[in-house]
Amino acid sequence: MKTFKNLFLLFFLLSISAGYAQPSTGAPTPTKLPADVASVYSDTYTSPFLGVAAGGTAFTAGTETRFYNTANGGMAFQASGAAASMTFLHLDIYTTSANAANVFVIVNSQTGQKATPNGTWTSLDIPASELGGFTSVGQVRILPYAGSATFYIDNVYFWKPASGGNPAPTYGAFSIPTKVVGAADFAIPAPTTNSTGAITYTSSNTGVATIVSGSSLHVVGAGSSTITLNQAADATHAAGTTSATFTVTPASTTPTAGPATPPARNTWDVFSQYGAAYTNQTGVTFYDFGGSTIVGDVTLGDGQVVKKYTNHLYSGISTNGALTLNVSAMTKMHIDVWSPDFVSFKIKLEAANGGNRELEVPATKVQGAWNSYDLDLSTYSSAGGPDMTQLRYIVPVTNDGAGRTLYITNVYFYRPATTQPPTLGSFTVPAKNVGDADFTLTPPSSNSAGAWSYSSSNTAVATISGSTLHIVGGGSSTITATQAANGAYGAGTATATFVASYPAPGASPVPPARNAGDVVSMFTGTPTVYANGTTAVRADWSNGATTMTTVPNGANTALRVDNMGYLGLVTNGANFSVVGMTKLHVDVYLNTSLPSLFVFLLAPGDNIYTANNLSAGWNSLDIDLSNYGGANLANIYGLKFESNSSPSAFQMYLDNVYFYRPAGIVPTLSNFSIPSKVVGDADFAITPPSSDSPGAFTYLSSNTSVATIIGGNIHVVGAGTSTITANQAAATGYEAGSITTTFTVSPPPLTTPAPTPPARNPWDVISVYSNAYTATGTPSWSADAAVTDELLSGNDTKKISNFLVENVEFGAQDLTAMTMMHLDVYSDDCTGMNLWLLNNGDRNAQRTITLNQWNSFDIPLST
Repeated sequence: MKTFKNLFLLFFLLSISAGYAQPSTGAPTPTKLPADVASVYSDTYTSPFLGVAAGGTAFTAGTETRFYNTANGGMAFQASGAAASMTFLHLDIYTTSANAANVFVIVNSQTGQKATPNGTWTSLDIPASELGGFTSVGQVRILPYAGSATFYIDNVYFWKPASGGNPAPTYGAFSIPTKVVGAADFAIPAPTTNSTGAITYTSSNTGVATIVSGSSLHVVGAGSSTITLNQAADATHAAGTTSATFTVTPASTTPTAGPATPPARNTWDVFSQYGAAYTNQTGVTFYDFGGSTIVGDVTLGDGQVVKKYTNHLYSGISTNGALTLNVSAMTKMHIDVWSPDFVSFKIKLEAANGGNRELEVPATKVQGAWNSYDLDLSTYSSAGGPDMTQLRYIVPVTNDGAGRTLYITNVYFYRPATTQPPTLGSFTVPAKNVGDADFTLTPPSSNSAGAWSYSSSNTAVATISGSTLHIVGGGSSTITATQAANGAYGAGTATATFVASYPAPGASPVPPARNAGDVVSMFTGTPTVYANGTTAVRADWSNGATTMTTVPNGANTALRVDNMGYLGLVTNGANFSVVGMTKLHVDVYLNTSLPSLFVFLLAPGDNIYTANNLSAGWNSLDIDLSNYGGANLANIYGLKFESNSSPSAFQMYLDNVYFYRPAGIVPTLSNFSIPSKVVGDADFAITPPSSDSPGAFTYLSSNTSVATIIGGNIHVVGAGTSTITANQAAATGYEAGSITTTFTVSPPPLTTPAPTPPARNPWDVISVYSNAYTATGTPSWSADAAVTDELLSGNDTKKISNFLVENVEFGAQDLTAMTMMHLDVYSDDCTGMNLWLLNNGDRNAQRTITLNQWNSFDIPLST
């Protein structure tokens, strides 16, 4: 007997039709233990809920059942947490109406449709997760799928699995048929199961197969994967799982035909290494690098020839035979790859200097099919990547632990179509000696009338103003001749190597006559100027690469030191004494200026003196021995020379190494001044100071970025100031002396306008600031710098002073149809700049500025 307290009706049923079909038997008798049940309505259990209003009409068919004929029937009761620990709602339902063949159940949330076949009792066990949980419940409602319906309800209760737990489901055989790469998606053949719990699937190897649409498999590549079936618990069974192995085989181990033919391209827009679509670079070589077996060229069914590898981990392709290749103007690298078994594919690009970057190809790897990859070169050339102007190797990498089979073809670098470049003849720059006069560069022959500009890769060797090359120092520099676009021709470049050699040093200074008792000589050449007090030799502990050779120089000889690191010049006999001497004299010749040179007195330990700002040419050092505090002048082993300020090993000459004490008059020096100059002024002779001594003068510059000394002349290098020191050698009756003055160099005024841009179609250019084209809007110039307008030969020009940051705002523009940004820059003191393009984020391009000339920058927007 059902028990009700505080009964109230949720729905009123006005009549019962005797014509409705009725169940002939009662609902199945529940078997759950009372401890695992919170009953709402059942003859089997006592309800813990208060105020249950069953609704409908009581009907007896073995047991009492509730009868409803409505669109919304059910039971209400006083809300409580009596079912909080339960995990399912159970109810038995019998219907005779077609529109009640599917119903919705509501507790706190509404379920989806539940099937309730006509004419039979249906037992529903609904998880708490579908009903919004059972923390607090106060109703159970039934809604027919559509309209009103007749149905009977019994055994409405919340329950949980018995403390011993429900048994796991029992599964039939679970197997998945083998497929080949390229097979269509297919439904997973589920095994039989005695549980009604929801089923989901997972794949252990998504490189072989993935789950799609919940219960179907999508073939990705060859291999095997464990497919796991996971089944949720139902009313009578715990959660369960079973698995099967799914195997995918390659569609083929050999391609039957090659990939699609690459598109036609201008010859100047592509550098090809392998393939039949374009002309390949000469002498391209394929290397195994010990990481693969190169089978060689194989011909496929369609006649295409491709390169085959087996046991491939890594290999190499030269970009241009034994030479390097400048791909800096290209934007993409293309390669077509076919493999029956690869799972990883990377490309490493390596420059001649060893700089490299290895990146995974950012695309899927489909086995048994041609994969066409177009790699963005900007991902390789950013900071820390290889030098794209001297690319040496392309290195394919499949190093995933197993050797793979690869077929490759159509290996090339390319860019979007551009205007045809001019045809340039050979470009040469004659070798010169340091100190030679400036000279004019001769451009290569060309079929274009575009204007020429030049740049030097090593401004420590050569600088260029217009078309005039100025020699700065010894070494080599790449001179680039750039021809601007003109008419039907685009821009073009040619390079040549310029070599500047140092001449042999002039005769070293001649020491003055001295009394034998006033000098202790280590070396003054052969024949000697002073009798040697000891025989000086190269110490065997000198830097291993540093050599010392006696060479002819003037009237006698000097010591040439090559690959200077550190050098010991020591006695080859017993230590000697210089007691009574007050000075150490050394003549040092340098090809280039040197910020500092350490001169150690080994007496017998190291005692250091630093000679600063040595200039190119002969430098006469007179070092007061008082600078070597604590030295034992009675126990001299020799000298050590060292420099930590030179960027690499260098060459120097030594002569006239001796200790002495003055016996003559200190000269009186005066009237020493250097007139101010402007950058670009010619070399000029130094007017020596007035002196009462006949000793010869040599000169030093403290700042070689402003001025260098060539013999007795000053060569202007850049704007700024430098201290010029005039050193007068000792002469008969007089000692050595020195005097200094300040030399000032100003930047030159700019009068030459920027190069005139070529004529362009209005639709091919968006101008920000130029007299050559119509500007888009009015740009705004604002930042930390001072901006003024200049007119150079009728050409409007912006002058930016105190330049740190300058913003040019011109309104948002759609640049998607443009490919390049152009900018002309001139500076006498800024050697580099960052160019930022602002479009929802900063994009940065770095450019080096050659001083005192117009620099034309054409920057690919892909940068």
